[in-house]
Amino acid sequence: MKVGCFTPLLSALPLEQVLKKLKSLGIDTVEFGTGNYPGDAHAHLSMLDNPAELQTFKSKIADAGMTISALSSHGNPLHPDKAIARKHAETSRKTILLCEKLGVPGPVVCQPYYNLLNRMPEVEILPACAHFGLGVVPYSPIARGVLTGKYAPGQAPAADTRAGRGDKRIMDTEFREESLKIAQELVTYCSGKGVKPGHFATAWVLANPVVTSVIAGPRTLAQMQDYYGALDVTVDAKEEAMVDDWVTPGHASTHGYNDPSYPFFGRPV
Repeated sequence: MKVGCFTPLLSALPLEQVLKKLKSLGIDTVEFGTGNYPGDAHAHLSMLDNPAELQTFKSKIADAGMTISALSSHGNPLHPDKAIARKHAETSRKTILLCEKLGVPGPVVCQPYYNLLNRMPEVEILPACAHFGLGVVPYSPIARGVLTGKYAPGQAPAADTRAGRGDKRIMDTEFREESLKIAQELVTYCSGKGVKPGHFATAWVLANPVVTSVIAGPRTLAQMQDYYGALDVTVDAKEEAMVDDWVTPGHASTHGYNDPSYPFFGRPV
């Protein structure tokens, strides 16, 4: 198994430093953002019309002994703001063209937000991927850290945690009382099973036969290395039923929840 890195995590560094740093960590393959939500800190769509820029980029990758696993331009071409929707669609179209020039596979995988607290992709996204033969690589299998059990219901988060720092994304999404309570139930169960809650949560995502792999989002190297323990955890039928009791298939832990960054407006009136 190759270990890769999604380079927007290192967008503040020049490309050469990114490649050198990753190589020193034993990482051989990289995924670059080309715009939309991931940004384009290292891989620019201007390479489509600039052969010299394209060749320089390819040479830097080759000289570092690295390969490109994918390009990412995930956005929202159905955004209610039509200008944003058009921009996101155009960026994705150009990214497909850049894939061809770089010899990188075109769209072959879907990256939904999917974990045992947020099961909405089970309704349409996962069945569609299975039907069309697309791989599924969900991100945040531990729900931005909530499924490690580090946050106790009804208590302020520790200052050195993402929630404790007031990170907007986790506070808008995962820091929900229902999710915190389920995470503590998971902690209790995993204590008896002799596994870490984060390992079980990641293994649960991987146990879905439609899922190909997962995207980890560690802040530190130690957090990244800790993910590997999930590969040694199996999830049986009783445990699947247990998770179904906690969160109804196809739903979120919180009734009626929807990510505020992706609004929908129901019927036009």
